[in-house]
Amino acid sequence: MEQSIKFKDRTIENHKEDMAKIKREIDNLNENIKANQIESEELINKINSLESKLTEVRSSPKILEQIRDTMVHKGFLSDRELDKIFKEFE
Repeated sequence: MEQSIKFKDRTIENHKEDMAKIKREIDNLNENIKANQIESEELINKINSLESKLTEVRSSPKILEQIRDTMVHKGFLSDRELDKIFKEFE
């Protein structure tokens, strides 16, 4: 009987150690998940920024063409006209 109790106590201790080990593993995995989430958010922000810059780059030739056309017709470009051109491509 006493041997059975000692065996069960030992089994309980082993299970407690296993649970503690698994809890540490879960905590480590949670930390990795949080780090990956932060990295993913940073990458998403970077992609959004690059997409915005790409849109600006794509519209630049059109803006330059409109400025050139205005300059050809009028010979000059007012601040108001320039602002109007920029607003068209925002």
